[in-house]
Amino acid sequence: MEEAYRITRHVCPRNCYSNCSLLGFTRDGKLEKVSGDPLHGYTKGKLCPKGFNYVNLVYHPERIQTPMIQERRGSGKWRRISWEEAIERITGKMIELYRRYGSHLSRSE
Repeated sequence: MEEAYRITRHVCPRNCYSNCSLLGFTRDGKLEKVSGDPLHGYTKGKLCPKGFNYVNLVYHPERIQTPMIQERRGSGKWRRISWEEAIERITGKMIELYRRYGSHLSRSE
């Protein structure tokens, strides 16, 4: 008997204006297809070709799977770094920007 899909909700990581909502269909732990979410208020289940291509991107043999850093901005020379170093750099930058500019989040008190 064929196992049913496990359906999970996602948001497209591209920076389009519509912020498409995606449904991922997995079976046996492998993403098999992606579709638009019909419950999304703007796209109502429609998805662009880039969105439909996510299955190919996830399993592409040349997909980057480890954090990388460019040696010098614009140099094109990249090297792998550990996940710990990547998280440290990202959180350090977030803290630095927060200290420099403060929070732009609105608070309801």
